[in-house]
Amino acid sequence: MKLHTLTLLATSLATTALSACTTPQVIPAQTANATAQTKSYVSDDYHNRHQGYDWAAVETTEQANNSLKVQIRSRIDKKKPTCTFDGIAHPVSTTLYQIRQGDMTLNLTRNANSIDIKPAQDSDRHKAMAYCSGGGSLIGTYKQVAKLDRTGLDTTKYAQTLSLQNIHFFIEHKDDAVNVRTSGLAHEFNENFTIKNQRITHADIADMNRDGYPEVLIYLQHIKQPFYGDLLAFSANGNQSLSQMSFTPAKDHPELRAYYHGGDEFGLVEHDLVQRFPEYINGKATGHTKQVTYQVQNGEASRQLVLVK
Repeated sequence: MKLHTLTLLATSLATTALSACTTPQVIPAQTANATAQTKSYVSDDYHNRHQGYDWAAVETTEQANNSLKVQIRSRIDKKKPTCTFDGIAHPVSTTLYQIRQGDMTLNLTRNANSIDIKPAQDSDRHKAMAYCSGGGSLIGTYKQVAKLDRTGLDTTKYAQTLSLQNIHFFIEHKDDAVNVRTSGLAHEFNENFTIKNQRITHADIADMNRDGYPEVLIYLQHIKQPFYGDLLAFSANGNQSLSQMSFTPAKDHPELRAYYHGGDEFGLVEHDLVQRFPEYINGKATGHTKQVTYQVQNGEASRQLVLVK
């Protein structure tokens, strides 16, 4: 396993969003501010945790576009964590949300003091078990608690599994290290990238260069204002290997830095990466949103995400 350091200035960083590669949309990054409301829910055996029972917690955080960031963790002090999941729940109605993860869709219903997570289709029931071990599942009813006791709870900051064309990507953020590993390539990839003062907001997968193999984008965001955006990007070399793609953050880009002061939104629109951010001129906000598009192109040494418009 190799160790890489992703060099970012203290003022740099990142942003956001999961969109199914077939769904043209840009989903805003989670804005890390004091007004974002997080609610905690637990499985039934949370109340028997002192007797050694296994339990899981679901935390939902409201985002600027009325979606919910959903994080599921389970206890880790007694055994390997049963379920680990990160996703975005999009509103369908005032109480019903949908989590779309690859080819799995889950319905999340918010009740007065609980949430229900159910499969949208029967076929999704089995898929919800892929994020758990020992026969566990994401599906269930979780009851709200005023204050979550985190003793023994898995502290993984972000965990995600993405798949396309029978190539699987496993992304995990612990402490200051992001681990990216693959399954399904002739030469598997398993490397760590050091990031500091940043969070992963989400990740996307799509065949961006239309060669029949996937690209993966991991969106990062600085934990303090002005929440600069950046990303880690990877491209599969056929079914043989994986390479990192280069990307110039907006704060360093000669065509963008004069207009940029953080607050990004990132997402995939069809095969392109779209970035939106509040426009600034001479250091003052104009009240307009600037949108730019990047495409995957071949560089001299490796592929890169290039600003095209």
